[in-house]
Formats: sequence, structure tokens, C-alpha cells
Amino acid sequence: MHSLNLSRLGGTFLAKNRLKKLVSKIKPDAIHTQGFRADVLSAQLLDRLPKVATIRNFPQADYSMAYGRFIGMKMAWQHIRALHRVNLAVGVSKAVKTNLETEYCLVNTGIVQNGVDTTTYRPIIEEEKLSLRSKLGLPINSNIWIVSGSLSERKDPLFLIKLWEKVISIDCNNILVFIGRGSLEADCKTLASKVKNVKILGSVSNVDEYLKAADFYVSSSVAEGLPNSALEAMACGLPVLLSDIEPHKEIHNMCPEIGCLFNLGEERSFLESFQALLESDYAVRRQSALNLITLELSAEKMSQKYQGIYKSLIS
Repeated sequence: MHSLNLSRLGGTFLAKNRLKKLVSKIKPDAIHTQGFRADVLSAQLLDRLPKVATIRNFPQADYSMAYGRFIGMKMAWQHIRALHRVNLAVGVSKAVKTNLETEYCLVNTGIVQNGVDTTTYRPIIEEEKLSLRSKLGLPINSNIWIVSGSLSERKDPLFLIKLWEKVISIDCNNILVFIGRGSLEADCKTLASKVKNVKILGSVSNVDEYLKAADFYVSSSVAEGLPNSALEAMACGLPVLLSDIEPHKEIHNMCPEIGCLFNLGEERSFLESFQALLESDYAVRRQSALNLITLELSAEKMSQKYQGIYKSLIS
């Protein structure tokens, strides 16, 4: 492990030269980067080392939502310019790869779907789940629906909170739990204070324990790459209720028995899918989620695919 030991501001002026010196010292066989700054820096290195970049988002949408329209558009332009200069831009989903090709005319694209660490994120037996709930201060006998990730416009947590009053009118035994922070945290807490059965816990260091203690995972995201949070939940055996954005559909199409989709932002569709998932065979949903992770979306599978890419580029 090496660190450039630079702040974001320091990195603006010093990262390029420090990285160049580090690469000269290490002499790697290939360079693999992830993220805006890393990809831009890699593209600026003038050596002939094979370069791979993993892309986890939709630049034209995500940067504008996170940084505003002007800065977001500039970042997207810089990022895509850099991706044109690496050997391979690898999307974490078919949707991400297709977006790079159709929106930005990239031809140097590949796909390696995200994988999850199945040693950390794994199922537990019912007795352990009840013990965890007691430890975490969660209701013992309720259906716990968990949301893991940032409280941001991209994840649209307000949609879920607004609908939860109608959810508990269907079945009052359902609890919605958010773990994570973000720009919408204050708005979420204000709205949640007026709705029953909603808990906003903020950042936690034991995400895996909260997932293992839950019954279902739910996401109303408007944009994703291939969501690790959903994969982590599935690795713990949680059926999923997901908005019908392309990356969510990609996961669902691999094995429809893992859960249900609902039309993005549509109240009636969400409530119908919620009830359908609640009334379905939980054991079948749970086992389907576990099987999909083990067979297709584990960290081990992801690693093997990247190793194949490295060997191909080096040869």
C-alpha cells in the first residue's frame, strides 16, 4: 500500500508528479483506476503501461446531481476525455457500458459487474438475527426494510418516507430503517418525524450487522452504476424491492425471484410491488438472492474477470 498523502487541494497541484514518480519506482505491469481524479491522472501519464478504468456511474447525470449543472458538465467532459485515452473503460453494469458507448462514442469499453465480499456479507440463522436486533435496538417482531447508502437526490429517500404512512396502512408491522448520511439528511429527519415506523440512524460502522438483522432491502434510486448496497443486502439473504432503473433491472433480470421492481417515482406501482413481495414465498426469495450472489456477483467472480483483463492487456 502506498499513499500520495495529499488533500484534494494539494492533489490538484502535486498529484500528477508524485504519481509519476511512484509509478517509476514500482514499475507495475498495468494501472487500474477507479473514480474521476484517479482516471484523469492515469490518462495523463505518458508511459505505455496498459491502463484500465472502472466506471461506476452515468457521468452526465451523477456529476450534475452531486455538484450542480455547470461543474457537473465540466467534470463529465474531463472524465470522458480521460477515458478515451485509457486502454479499457470497464462499466460495472451493462447499463453503464451502454451509456459510455451511446452518449460518448467510447469504443474501448468492457463490462465487469460489481461483486460483494461474501465473507463479510453473509446470511445468519434466525436466533442470531434476533440477538442482533436486540443489540442494535431494533424491533424484534417487525418486518425491517433497510435502506443503505447516502441520503441524497440520487437515492431519493424522501420518496420512501412520504409513502411509508400508506405502507403501514397495508401492514403496520413494517419498519423502514435508513443507514447513511447525505445532503438530504435534515429533510429526511424532518419528514420522518411526522411518519410512524421510520428510523434514520445516520452513518454506522457495522453495516453488515444491520443488513443481517433486516428482512428486506429497498431502494428508490434514480441513478446507480450497479449498486453494491443492494448486492450486500442480497448476500445477507434479503429479498429486494427496487426502482426500475436499468442497473436494478439488470440485477432483477438475472434472477427475477430475488424480489420485485416498481416504476420509478410512481406511488401506486411501489405499493403494489411492496404488497406482492410481502405476500410472496420469503424462503424462495431469500435463497434466490443468495444463489445469485454466489454464482454471479461475488467479489471472487469479479476478481477473476479483472485478472483475465490484466493478462489480456499485458500479453
